[in-house]
Amino acid sequence: MAPEAKIKAEIAEQLPRHTPAAKVEAWLAARELPHSGLIDNTNLAHMGFDPETYEIKALIRGSAKPALVRTDMQLVFVFNRERRLIESRVTPVHTGP
Repeated sequence: MAPEAKIKAEIAEQLPRHTPAAKVEAWLAARELPHSGLIDNTNLAHMGFDPETYEIKALIRGSAKPALVRTDMQLVFVFNRERRLIESRVTPVHTGP
């Protein structure tokens, strides 16, 4: 299974919709993944973010290391105003020359 698919499957199993933000933060901490903490998008509405949501962003570094390009995985968890998970995204981020 590709790294992205494996991470998505783990999140789907362990962090289903309506999971509290505190549990998502604990899940990230247990894996020693650096993350943003809970971001209130009300303050970012002028940049196109949904003011009715919160987000936590995390990064898994070096999930794939081809010869020239390193691939990290960005995790984005979106929460409603009750701080319950409504969406999670896993996106590869490529860094290289």
